[in-house]
Amino acid sequence: MATRNVKSRSRTSKSQVDAPATGRKRASAVVSRATSAVRGAASRSKKAKTANKPFRVFVTATDTGVGKTEVAAALLSLLSDAGQHPIPFKPYESGVAAGSEPADARTLLTASRSERTLDQVCLHRYTAPLAPGVASERGEPDSGHTWRDTLRALKSMGESALVVEGAGGLLVPLDARHDVIDLIEATKLPVVLVARAGLGTLNHTGLSIEALKARGQKVLAVVLVHGVKGRADASQLDNARWISARHGVTVLGPVPYRSNARARRQAFRRVLAPLLT
Repeated sequence: MATRNVKSRSRTSKSQVDAPATGRKRASAVVSRATSAVRGAASRSKKAKTANKPFRVFVTATDTGVGKTEVAAALLSLLSDAGQHPIPFKPYESGVAAGSEPADARTLLTASRSERTLDQVCLHRYTAPLAPGVASERGEPDSGHTWRDTLRALKSMGESALVVEGAGGLLVPLDARHDVIDLIEATKLPVVLVARAGLGTLNHTGLSIEALKARGQKVLAVVLVHGVKGRADASQLDNARWISARHGVTVLGPVPYRSNARARRQAFRRVLAPLLT
């Protein structure tokens, strides 16, 4: 009888000891669920803010004539379709014949369906097909605008959806003191880097990515473009994979060559659409 009482007291004592531990576990589980709920809500809120944030980007390239304007125009048209009312900005354009419109700026303005004027889209125009800084050094007039005018124009655009297109590659001089990469750094916009799809692009693209990273600039994506008629060379089978793996960037394309202007625009839109999702 005494033995049974001792066992009974032992079981009672054990249950009394276990009760607080069980309570602590339940409380911990409640706290854990609450913490997970808070984190989930914060994550959803962050995603919602990101989704609602206007798309803003600087389009540059590894070289001239690679496809910057076509990439910028495709992004603007996609943004316009999405109802973001994007602002096009091509601050420097060369090769503008006297009395003519800046063709690239006009292309961007048309694609964006913006009500802005060409004078607002393109501040610096040069007739010679040269780097803006070189044309300026030769004494070409510059519409009276300065580097500070360019920065003020950018600031006036606020936080609206925006696509800025550079001139040539990163180290193309814009004036006596500034290159394209300086303008990118001043805007603090993420970069879409346009590059040729074929042989040689591993070097050119890699150098451009490293130059941007050295300035602390984010590369949103590299867009490879097959810009000449004819079959793709053998390197195109591997270039995108190598660039992505070596430099840790998203690579889109290659955009296929299309001789028909409308088909070419659609090809660029298809390749670039994932950037907006």
